[in-house]
Amino acid sequence: RPFLAAAGLSAVAAMLAAGLFEHNFGDSEFLMLFLAMITLPLAAERADVQT
Repeated sequence: RPFLAAAGLSAVAAMLAAGLFEHNFGDSEFLMLFLAMITLPLAAERADVQT
């Protein structure tokens, strides 16, 4: 599932780029979305290994 890794990386890059223009990481909703996005590829890989 390489598309999940690419999607996670692109989401992280987009969030970091957005952080250049305003302080997003102090916002709890943004931080929760960021943490969920960076863990989704790892969770998908782990689920793929267990099946």
